[in-house]
Amino acid sequence: AAQASVASQVNTAGMCTSCHMDGFVGASTAPRLAGQQQPYLELTLHQFKTKERANNPGMSSIVGTFADADLSAMAAHLGSL
Repeated sequence: AAQASVASQVNTAGMCTSCHMDGFVGASTAPRLAGQQQPYLELTLHQFKTKERANNPGMSSIVGTFADADLSAMAAHLGSL
């Protein structure tokens, strides 16, 4: 329940579903996040935050505003969908 609450706050602040769509099902160039494996999501979010993954500077800017614990909660939530 706590993870879902943090994930909801991250989604609202980061406006995740504006690109990844309701339910995080993805569209066009925004990938599906729902149901992806939690370790993969967490790694990818961390790579965007550190700019190790540089293919989407907008994602790095957004993800960079969140604490690692919030990103972990978001990854766990997305993996559970």
